[in-house]
Amino acid sequence: MTNTTPETLEKLRASLENLLSEEIGQFSNGLPAIHVTPPELPSGITCNGIQCIIYRYPRLQRSKAAVSVSQSITQNYWDIVFRQYAREVVPVAIAADVQVDDTEITVSALEGRIPVRGKIAFSDVEVRLTASAQVRATSLSVEAVPGAIASGTSGLYDPMKDLDSVVSKMRSRFPLMRERILETTEEGVFPQVSYMLQFSKITNLTR
Repeated sequence: MTNTTPETLEKLRASLENLLSEEIGQFSNGLPAIHVTPPELPSGITCNGIQCIIYRYPRLQRSKAAVSVSQSITQNYWDIVFRQYAREVVPVAIAADVQVDDTEITVSALEGRIPVRGKIAFSDVEVRLTASAQVRATSLSVEAVPGAIASGTSGLYDPMKDLDSVVSKMRSRFPLMRERILETTEEGVFPQVSYMLQFSKITNLTR
């Protein structure tokens, strides 16, 4: 995979959707939670988990003449924001033995909600939900469990783990960027990280 920043909106969106397929949440209409703005999201659409917001138009940083007098080089950047709409840390206790490749596990009644794609970490394995789970749920739909888990093992869903994973992958994939992490303690603000992804573009000048 190349580490250059895509110059087109279509390629940028596809790159992010591929890179962060495990972390990106889901809109209430069932689509991956990646939104290009403008326009704003339609009324009534909500997000479950992490939303990726891409600002449609790249910003011009600076422009300079190229070696060839018939060309110019512009330094541009994309604005991107990742926002975590899941905020509850939810303890999960397995209520029955889990077999290899199980896609549904029985748990003690949940004390909170876990979004689709939410990852639960147990002592020896991690599982992701294929459907959201509500308060008091006693079974979870998950991706095929790769190994057995002993009955009664305690696990934890921590939504910030996926945001940490987004940060790690973005730093590795896009070295030419600026990152800003918004403090999660601010009143009324969901945990979020913003990025400026830089790219250069050569333009042929007309005479």
